[in-house]
Amino acid sequence: NLPLKANPAFYGKALRAVWARDTAGVAVRSILNSTRDLITLFVAVRLSFTAAAVFIMFGSVSALAYNIPNLLSAPGMLTISRLLGEGRPGLVVRVLRDYRMFAFIVGLVFAVIALVFKEQLYAVYSNESDRVAMRVMADPLWALFVIYQPCRSLMAVYGPLIVATQQFVFWGQAVAFVFFVVFLPCAIGALFSGSIALLIVAETLFQLVQLVILYIKVHGYMIPAFIRAQETGSEVFARRCSVSEVVVLSEAGQ
Repeated sequence: NLPLKANPAFYGKALRAVWARDTAGVAVRSILNSTRDLITLFVAVRLSFTAAAVFIMFGSVSALAYNIPNLLSAPGMLTISRLLGEGRPGLVVRVLRDYRMFAFIVGLVFAVIALVFKEQLYAVYSNESDRVAMRVMADPLWALFVIYQPCRSLMAVYGPLIVATQQFVFWGQAVAFVFFVVFLPCAIGALFSGSIALLIVAETLFQLVQLVILYIKVHGYMIPAFIRAQETGSEVFARRCSVSEVVVLSEAGQ
């Protein structure tokens, strides 16, 4: 801390470096997510209009599974960030568990909707002349469609948490890795093979692998690090209190 206080120019330079790094992380994530949306829509339309309808159905229902828990978790993750700043990681774990459970329940609800109201979804996203072709194309993918819903809902918790804890660079790196290593090869394969199944697999893997990375980051590194920091701080405080007590007692002649 001494160089920052003693040298305002150094402090300003460090602050600008952090701002530039975080901005780059946000930009990478935003650009690649927008690019992914364009690629998936382009590939789906190039395959056929029926394939595009299947993919739009897949994406729009899943968007609801994401948006509903996101409405609650986005402000809630700011509370978790404050609790981490206050040094209460145990409470963070409990609050995060509650939000995660709510998101998972929302995902299960939409999974059940996808199972129970399959024919109604076909009716909404196709006309009668195309419905048979859409059913032939989408039925083999329906299990994937169902599994995708809880995955999308849980992303509505861990994404805002990463933002609230200002892990912008990490999330940008995670999105870049999943985009170029997982999503893009599958999307290119779907374009040249004419497979809507491979395109939906690409979208599903993009979300699933990203969720796994964020889960490992939060539960494998962030929260344990905060717990260790709290324990270390408590031990240091206890040692300082013990030393102070010894000094006071010795000065009192005891």
